[in-house]
Amino acid sequence: MKWFSDYKKIFILLSVIIGITLPVLSFDFGITEDEQAHNQHGKSILNFFLGENNDAIRSPIDSTGKLLNSAFDSQMNDISGEMNMYGGLFDLICAIANKYFLHFGEFENRHFVNSLFGLLLIIFSGLVAQFIGGWRAGVITLLLLAISPRIIAYSMNNPKDLPFAAFYMLNLFFIFRFVQELPRPSLKTWLPLLIGIPLAADIRISGLLLIIYLLLFVCARWGVLLFKKIISKKDIKDFFRSIGLTFLICAGGYFFISAFWPFAHTNPLTVPMLAIKLLSSFEIFNSLELFGGKWINRWEIPWYFIPKWLMIGYPLFILLGITTSLFFLRKSFSSISRKKNLLLVFTFLFPICFVIFNKSNIYDDARHVLFAYPPLVVCCALSFENILRMRVKNYFRIIFISILGLTLIEPIYFMVKNHPNENVYFSPLIGGVDGAFKKYETDFWGSSVRQAVEWIQKNVTPKQDDTIRIRNWYGDQMKAKYYIRKKTGYKHVLCMEDSREWDYEIVQTVECKYTPEMLESWPPPNTVYEVKADNTPLCAVVENFRNKNADDVLGKMNERINTQPTFYLYYSLAGMNYYFKKYAECIDACQKSIALKQNYANTWSLLASAYGMLGKWDEEIEACKKALAINPNMDFVRSNMNFALLQKNKSTSETIIIKQSNLPQGLTADEYINLSLKFYNEKKFEAMIDACRMAISKNPSSAIAYNNLCSAYNSLEKWNEAKDACEMALALQPDFNLAKNNLNVALQHLKK
Repeated sequence: MKWFSDYKKIFILLSVIIGITLPVLSFDFGITEDEQAHNQHGKSILNFFLGENNDAIRSPIDSTGKLLNSAFDSQMNDISGEMNMYGGLFDLICAIANKYFLHFGEFENRHFVNSLFGLLLIIFSGLVAQFIGGWRAGVITLLLLAISPRIIAYSMNNPKDLPFAAFYMLNLFFIFRFVQELPRPSLKTWLPLLIGIPLAADIRISGLLLIIYLLLFVCARWGVLLFKKIISKKDIKDFFRSIGLTFLICAGGYFFISAFWPFAHTNPLTVPMLAIKLLSSFEIFNSLELFGGKWINRWEIPWYFIPKWLMIGYPLFILLGITTSLFFLRKSFSSISRKKNLLLVFTFLFPICFVIFNKSNIYDDARHVLFAYPPLVVCCALSFENILRMRVKNYFRIIFISILGLTLIEPIYFMVKNHPNENVYFSPLIGGVDGAFKKYETDFWGSSVRQAVEWIQKNVTPKQDDTIRIRNWYGDQMKAKYYIRKKTGYKHVLCMEDSREWDYEIVQTVECKYTPEMLESWPPPNTVYEVKADNTPLCAVVENFRNKNADDVLGKMNERINTQPTFYLYYSLAGMNYYFKKYAECIDACQKSIALKQNYANTWSLLASAYGMLGKWDEEIEACKKALAINPNMDFVRSNMNFALLQKNKSTSETIIIKQSNLPQGLTADEYINLSLKFYNEKKFEAMIDACRMAISKNPSSAIAYNNLCSAYNSLEKWNEAKDACEMALALQPDFNLAKNNLNVALQHLKK
């Protein structure tokens, strides 16, 4: 029993258990959206230090001094240089581990290393708590972080926010010790700071905050020391010695940032400050996301975004800890250093307040300020420790421990039940993840895609000499491709959704930001499986109805509509009927969809196409006008309307009013492609682009049209547009050598 009262030994034992558990769990987690880009970034940095190329020192700044827009090739190699604005220390470590040490698999290695940083975060958070409130407070901190679902999830596959949070807590521990040891800090205290601060900033430039903390805390500590006593010569000597050491750590820490950051080698003095200036706003990315039941853009993020996520995205013990911390307000109720606790509160509140007042672009679950969560957990642990130390009746202590225990059981139950989807945990305050569905982002990083792939591989067996083709449209393809290619008989494909070139598609709820109506009618039509957390879907496996019997497909769709008659499902039914050339049934389904929602342009467009297939030109023209009134930018609808007008022998003047260019109207896709080649020979590249777009509107599966579009953009030196067009051509026809050559031309110019 004596051993169980030794909280230092319990701390060590828990650290060992967590240190074994996290790496083991890391093999269960999928790849996230950003991982492949960071994986390639790490290789780029390693290649720089090995002397193989200088891609890692390319400038990410354009001629106007702004951060370049992200541009990646099909393997997520950074061709714009935008990634060079990040230090990339964690990615470099993973690249070294992949090349020389670990052999689990490329991303399994990354997740293994990531889990070690999670362990580092938990241990040093516990040590900060121990420094302020003793070993029992440290043990409580270990427990609270180990059962924080989002912390555990991020410890597996978050390549930037979690590693930075780990170094943030490591440096806070040594900063607190440094201030405590004034006026003569020991070498084993200040040397880790000299090394730790630049390592933190080499993952996220926000690590420069640690320099501010050190300066501020040292000045505050000396103010207290000098205020309490008469100043002697020795005090003055100690003061200047410690201030000099502090400035040495700050200056050295600042310049050492460039050690593992190739781009910073170009100017170690200015690059870090330039990075914090550009990345604090990060306006090149519009974080359209679901928040409070509304889709909000980057410029619409409310000031309370971070506080609300801290309340809804983490367990109830956070709220309990904040409540009980009020005891610190009265000195008579506090048995733990209020001054040390105040410094800790500052490290939690300051970055959040800075982000709010700076109106920085924060999105997802506010993961960019993940590093502020561990100090909050430590504050809660210290608050609980303070309650346990208070002289109160036993029944009060029993009641408090019981309440605390209940707040601990709930996240543990969620993690056990929903592993490996700990990343979508939500507080019972809003009804858990089920209460968050259709109101907040859930699996925004696509970690659940792996589970969808593995379900297909387990439940769909390829026939002899056949291959199951799997499509994934949203985000980085590697999160699906990596696991698809692990098993023979399955193939990752890049193709259009409306083609027959795929068998199963993985659809994520997060991609509903582009089609919010799909979320309202979830799951998507023809869904055969859903990956869920509790009862909430994260992604769906959809079977391609185009390769099935028409009567079976339409029968099942009608059965579903009978129980869920939404406008989007009627629209989907109309699309199926159109594909199977049942145009009258398509028109009927469109009309039913429009009766439920009149301002959905896609339904009017589909209705127009169905009328056109039946030669009902007047009806097609009217439907086209309705679609264009809702969305004037639907060029293919405009093209269809022109064709319908020509079929009715309308006057040329009426056609000219409707069309957007001087192109002849009503040609076939091949005729527009031939016309684009004529414009190319005449060097009329703008007209060539119009002709290619018209060809694509007639035949969206034309790789030749996309390749010609790339040629036009290359001729106009619009390299990004050229790259996008050629990548579409190659997605449709991977062996298209001419498109490959055109793509290489665009990529070579983008690298300059």
